[in-house]
Amino acid sequence: YLYKTRVKVLNNDMFPTNVHEELILEATKRSPPGMLHDETPYWSMLFEYVKWNLCDPSVKRRTNWKVVVGCLHNTDFIFSLYLRIYLVDYVVNSHRSEKEVFMHNKLVSLVVTACCRLVTMV
Repeated sequence: YLYKTRVKVLNNDMFPTNVHEELILEATKRSPPGMLHDETPYWSMLFEYVKWNLCDPSVKRRTNWKVVVGCLHNTDFIFSLYLRIYLVDYVVNSHRSEKEVFMHNKLVSLVVTACCRLVTMV
C-alpha cells in the first residue's frame, strides 16, 4: 500500500507546449530523472507556460481583472501616502504658514485631505 502507483499516459505532448520538445528530451536523457536548469531554456519555457494559460478565456479574464485591481490598489496606496505626507508636512505642521497650504487655510486643507482619504477608502 502506498509504495506503487499507476500512471496512465493520455498523450505524448510535452508540458506546457511542444516548442522545446527536443531540448527537454535531450536534457532528460543526459541527466535522468530530472533536468538541470542550465540545460533547458527556462525563461522561454516559462513564457510558453504563460501563453498556454492565457489561451483559456476564463484564466485570461481573471488575470486581466487581477492586474487592474492590483494597479488600483497601488494607485490608492501612493495617493494615500502623498495625502499623509501633505497632511503631516503642511497641514498640521505649526511651522508652515497658511499661504503654503491648499486654499491658504489649514482647516479647509484638513477637511479636503480627510474627504479625499474617505473617498479612496470606499
